[in-house]
Amino acid sequence: MSNSYYNCLIYALVITITFVIVHSPTSAVVLPRQDTINNTVLEASSYHIVSSNLCDPSVKQYSGYIKTGPGQHMFFWFFESRKDPKNDPLTLWLNGGPGCTSMFGLFVELGPCYSKNNGSDTVINPYSWNNVSNMLFVDQPIDVGYSFGKGIVNSTAEAVVPLYTFLQKFLARFPEYSKQDFHFFGESYAGHYIPATAKYIYDMNQRILEKKEEGIFINLKSLGIGNGDVDPYTQIASYPTFARYSSYGQLVSEDVIKQMESYLSECKRKMDKCDRTNTDDDCATGFNYCNLYILGTYDANSGLNDYDVRLFNTTDEVPYDYLNFINNPQVKKAIGAKSSFKNCNRDIYWAFRTSGDQGRSFKNHFGYLLDRGVRILNYNGDADYILNWFGTRNWTNALEWNHKKEFNSAPFEEWFVQGKPAGQYQQAYGFWFVRVYGAGHEVPYFQPLNSLYMFEKWINLSSL
Repeated sequence: MSNSYYNCLIYALVITITFVIVHSPTSAVVLPRQDTINNTVLEASSYHIVSSNLCDPSVKQYSGYIKTGPGQHMFFWFFESRKDPKNDPLTLWLNGGPGCTSMFGLFVELGPCYSKNNGSDTVINPYSWNNVSNMLFVDQPIDVGYSFGKGIVNSTAEAVVPLYTFLQKFLARFPEYSKQDFHFFGESYAGHYIPATAKYIYDMNQRILEKKEEGIFINLKSLGIGNGDVDPYTQIASYPTFARYSSYGQLVSEDVIKQMESYLSECKRKMDKCDRTNTDDDCATGFNYCNLYILGTYDANSGLNDYDVRLFNTTDEVPYDYLNFINNPQVKKAIGAKSSFKNCNRDIYWAFRTSGDQGRSFKNHFGYLLDRGVRILNYNGDADYILNWFGTRNWTNALEWNHKKEFNSAPFEEWFVQGKPAGQYQQAYGFWFVRVYGAGHEVPYFQPLNSLYMFEKWINLSSL
């Protein structure tokens, strides 16, 4: 979804304006009769959970709230696997922003259903990732989507413990999923959230094993990041090169590209200072400079959608009619939602921006986890500009870890789905980089069959 770069706020404002104008609740939504909705409420001091048959009535599902702190209530929607829920893994999905709902991933990308008829109904998604995995969609941090509570976090570091607390309480409430393999997937700014939280999970697991902490051991097997915002300078530095050599042709004139390149040295100087000092001011200053002058120069001249260069910047790359569905009062009641819905919370976006969080790199977390046996998949749609595949490949190749040499010398091979080219990939020792042909920022939306194929191969330890 939206990510943290220069025009993210504009993107979020467009979404907000659209929400106000066209996404008011409608009584036209198609729902089962209330007496046929299995609206069992499972209440405890930390839980408000219901079970409905919306979206995918063929599987067991739960939604509602888990309390993650004083006055803090994190919303989730869980769907069992369509295949073998007792043995299939549990996958947690996060969208990015920072400050955007994971219901976007559920209804637009990889969840069990899509919205249809301007959000008045849903239709089954035959390529949902719950074909092969139990799926858990979480609105975080607090005050995103249907989550609500006191206090706004302003950094990835502050978001980690509430999300870990949520997961501990979810597995305590549903122990039948606590023994399965756990995969942690997400998109865009989840490239910050996921490595930071996964490292915390790993470290807490060790403390639990050593009996230094009480808690549930989380069977963390892998991370998966789609078009991830991981290493800001390396990814921003790819903008001129991608503008010149994208698979969809040169995107702006050579003069504009050279102008962008002229700002790289100062951008690097400022971002290096952020890496050294890690202060909010230095990281915010560096990030803002790089975005204003490098991405800003591109945006002022390209006229293209930053999330899909095949489109003009006046066109949304994905539909947003799911907002009609999720805001319908009958739907809210059925899923146990208690608050107003925030698709993308601008206050959270600006809190993260001001704190410098968007300028901080999280790539070293990947090396730490890889060296401890956690597998990591990075995949990129090749039509995305804002977090393009050049930048992701650059930081993955630069990553310091025990098998850097083997990964960098691995071939960049083509992969196929049903006999048709689907992309290219490079892999070694549990670390994958995957390019996905014909996809913008939201890969499962653009290539649903191919992304499901990739995901299934990944969780089953198979090669593409």
